[in-house]
Amino acid sequence: MGGFPSNKFKLKEEVLRRGLVKWDFDIFGMVETNIDWRLMKVSDRLPLRTKEWWDSQHVSWAHNTTGKTRPAR
Repeated sequence: MGGFPSNKFKLKEEVLRRGLVKWDFDIFGMVETNIDWRLMKVSDRLPLRTKEWWDSQHVSWAHNTTGKTRPAR
């Protein structure tokens, strides 16, 4: 998918949300979001940005802790 947008107002995020709602996904997984979520404001992190997409959600992620951190885009 080429990464998740770091700005929650980007069209790419809205297209993703609409597709998930349209096709009524119960489970959705993403790889390589290309964002270091630790550097994002809490309000811009994945759980808060997607909490309205489903009736309930569980979000988890893992990241490289040995490489250098890059600034948020």
